[in-house]
Amino acid sequence: MTRVTKPEGALLPAPARFVPLGLGRRFSEAEAAQIADGFRPEVVEDKWLVYSEDGWIYFHRSWTGALIYWLRLEASGDGATIEESYASRDPAQYSWTDDRYDRELLSFLIDSLLLKREAKFPVPRGIGGKGLPGLLQHHVAGTGCAEKEAGVGGKQRSWLARLFDKK
Repeated sequence: MTRVTKPEGALLPAPARFVPLGLGRRFSEAEAAQIADGFRPEVVEDKWLVYSEDGWIYFHRSWTGALIYWLRLEASGDGATIEESYASRDPAQYSWTDDRYDRELLSFLIDSLLLKREAKFPVPRGIGGKGLPGLLQHHVAGTGCAEKEAGVGGKQRSWLARLFDKK
């Protein structure tokens, strides 16, 4: 795979408001290289653009260009460790404020998008009901599952749009 580089233009810079996530994970050399290769959106269903630059991995929403997560990989021994990780807390770009959930979602994105592993999508506490977890997964990660076909009313759709599609 060709390493994804930062595209010119449309990406928003790091937000002024952010929190450290403290995501502690270790990867083999091969996994670290695969993570650094990033992810380029190719179809509408691809919700993320991920690229690396100077040891940092940046996770932007593909449609809005908002930087939601970023982390620094540090080589150590025969692999690499996440030494720093952050999540946006700019309410104009991203309204989620649950650090624990952001750690779970970032870990899911690393596993599913970058390492191409099967990974269970983390469903936030309080999100339930027929169809909603699958719809959330499709909206957030760009990956569908059978649940998304069940249909969800406009109120939930509006909530999802407010959460992730800020402009």
